[in-house]
Amino acid sequence: ILRGAPGSGKTVTLVGKAIYEKLYKKTIYGSKKVLILTFTRILAEDIRNMIQNNIEYNELKLLVDDFDIHTMHSLTRKLCNRYGIKWDTDEDIDT
Repeated sequence: ILRGAPGSGKTVTLVGKAIYEKLYKKTIYGSKKVLILTFTRILAEDIRNMIQNNIEYNELKLLVDDFDIHTMHSLTRKLCNRYGIKWDTDEDIDT
């Protein structure tokens, strides 16, 4: 969990750590993905773009698909769909 004031580098630190874990811990984790959770869709998309840009700029042997980037709600929805859990409402879980 990263905490800090706005603009203090939390997202940059998270992206760097996620890429490091995927690149240098392959022997430990194998083909497992690195999970990144956030509270907003915008931040999840920004993180996805930052990882993609870093991969391209540094010519890393990674794919953005090596990372599971979700909001707390989208991960919950994914797990509920996977395990067949029904919602009592038609409302989208992200709302």
